Amino acid sequence: MHRLDSYINALEPWLPGSQREEEILEIQGNLWSRLECEEKAANTQMDDAGCKAFVESLPHPLMAAYPYWPQQNLIDPILLPVAARLINITSRRYFLPISAVWALCLIIALWCGLSPSAGDILAATRPILVPAILLVASLALANTLLVIFHRSQPISNSI
Repeated sequence: MHRLDSYINALEPWLPGSQREEEILEIQGNLWSRLECEEKAANTQMDDAGCKAFVESLPHPLMAAYPYWPQQNLIDPILLPVAARLINITSRRYFLPISAVWALCLIIALWCGLSPSAGDILAATRPILVPAILLVASLALANTLLVIFHRSQPISNSI
C-alpha cells in the first residue's frame, strides 16, 4: 500500500491550499474504499502487483486535483457571445483572406527561388497582427470592465 500513499503525496501539491488537508483525507478515503471494493470483487487480498496496477489506473495527480480547484473563466460568461461573434467576424474578414494571400505569396516566392528576409516576413504579417492585437486588447478591456461593473453592484435579496 506504499504506492497508494506515494500517489496521495504526489497529489497533495496540486490541490489548492485553502482546504488541502480535508481534501487529502477525502481523496484518501475514496481511494481506500475503491481499493477495498476491488479486493472484495477479486475475493483476495491485494498484493504489491495488484496495488501497482490499481495506482497506474488512477489519473495523473494534476488531473485528479482539477475538480477541487475553483472555477475560473478567461472571458466572463456574459461577454462570451460577444467575444465569439467578434472572433468569428474577424477571422472571416481579416485572418483567413490575408493569411491565404500571404501564404500564396510566400509559396510563389520560394518556388521562384527567392529568399525572403525576416523583415520582409514581419512586414507581410503586419496586416494580420494589428487586428489580432486589437481584438485581444478589446476583449481584455471589455472583460475587465464587466468584472469591475459586476463587483460594484450591490447584492440584494429582493426580487
